[in-house]
Amino acid sequence: VPASVLPAVRAVSGVKNAEGTIFDNGADILGPDGKPIGFQGPPHFGGSWIVDSELSPFHLRSGAGPTQDHDVVVDATTAATQKLSLGQRIDIAFRGGAKETFRITGISGYAQSDNLAGATFALFTATTAGRVMAMPDSYTTIRVSAQAGVTDVDLRNRVAAVLPSGVEATTGAQASQE
Repeated sequence: VPASVLPAVRAVSGVKNAEGTIFDNGADILGPDGKPIGFQGPPHFGGSWIVDSELSPFHLRSGAGPTQDHDVVVDATTAATQKLSLGQRIDIAFRGGAKETFRITGISGYAQSDNLAGATFALFTATTAGRVMAMPDSYTTIRVSAQAGVTDVDLRNRVAAVLPSGVEATTGAQASQE
C-alpha cells in the first residue's frame, strides 16, 4: 500500500485511528555463530512495531517498543530459546544480505502466543522497518480502528472508497478467516 494512502484513510469519517505497518519475511535474527536462528521452514519476519496497542496483535511480555533507529522487539519464543534479554545487542540480516546490530528493547508475543507457529519476528521503528525491509514509501497493511458506533462493515466500505485500484479493505474477521 503506498504510504501516500494513509492520510486519506485517516480522514475517512468514522476512523478512530489508522497506522501503516510493515510485516514481511526477510529478517534473520543471527546467533552467536552468525547463522540465522529459528526453525527451518517458518518465515523470519521483520516489521514495524505498531504503536497503537488497540491496532496491534503484538503484546509486550517485557520491556518497551522500539523508539530509536537500532532498537528491536523480538518474539518471546526466540528470546526464551536463545536466552536473549533486554538490553542485549543482536545481529539481524535482511533479505539474505546486509546485517546490522540492534539493541533488544522489548520481548513480545503475537496475540496470546509467544510467536507465529515457529516463525521468528523482529520489530523496529516505522522508519527503520521501511529502510531494512526495503519499503521506505509503502506498507504491507494499514490497520484501522473505528470510532464508537461505527460497525466494521461500515468502516470497511468507507475506507474502500478512498483506496487506489488493487488495494483491498477487509474487516478484522475477514482477515482472520483468510
